[in-house]
Amino acid sequence: MDDHERKELLKKFMRKVAQPVFIVTAKAGESFAGFTASSVTSLSLNPPLFMVGVEKGTNSEKVMREAKSFAISILVEGQEWIARKMAERVPALEKLSSVGYVLINDVPVIKDSQAYVILEKRGIWDIGDHIVVVGEVIDGIVRDFSKPLVYHEREYTTSC
Repeated sequence: MDDHERKELLKKFMRKVAQPVFIVTAKAGESFAGFTASSVTSLSLNPPLFMVGVEKGTNSEKVMREAKSFAISILVEGQEWIARKMAERVPALEKLSSVGYVLINDVPVIKDSQAYVILEKRGIWDIGDHIVVVGEVIDGIVRDFSKPLVYHEREYTTSC
């Protein structure tokens, strides 16, 4: 397989997997990061770690490299508009202001988030066209909700 065929295979493969829809946010000085992500996963229970993929060459990469902490929020039914807004290629503070956010421990968190964790950054690795950021859970909340938003076959849904 050539490079193009391998990339298309990866995309086709991942479209078959329902992915939770996350919003990743951070602040470094006066600069903000905020984006819709599916490349988020728990990594360890002891210590409690998550990892997130961040596209290289973006403002979010710069902020995530500089930030000491970041947040991951889960979106739920009715919040597709937040996923779409946070995926736009406009300044993060503009996106955050339009969806609403609060600062918790100087980390922006989506205001209507039903579940979020705040993480202290533990490491960054350059991998392909992304960086992988690992963070340790230091705070958060999970409210009761029944239908998380998922991305499947290029569509937002709450079921597959």
